[in-house]
Amino acid sequence: MKAPEGAELGRCVFCRELVYNSQASIQHGQAVFKKSKLVCGNCLVDLKSPVLEAFIAHEQEEDIYKDSLLEKVKEYGWTLNPATGKLQKIAVSDDDVAIDKK
Repeated sequence: MKAPEGAELGRCVFCRELVYNSQASIQHGQAVFKKSKLVCGNCLVDLKSPVLEAFIAHEQEEDIYKDSLLEKVKEYGWTLNPATGKLQKIAVSDDDVAIDKK
């Protein structure tokens, strides 16, 4: 159910300002509910930089994790095909295999 125009929606969890169902300003027009918490538009704008930094740090951690997984996979004779993105068994020639002869 949508609140009527100008109705009070609640208070922002960060700045504790009242937020109304209105397009009068960024504070009211861009307000967002997330898990039953209300964040006003002004606080969303203020959170832009920290959120962007956290996103970039998360992406870098994922890249490091992916690289470590690829190194582990290479230990077991697999490699990543750059064209398909799938794992392929590394071809082993007879020269590469050390055979004990008795």
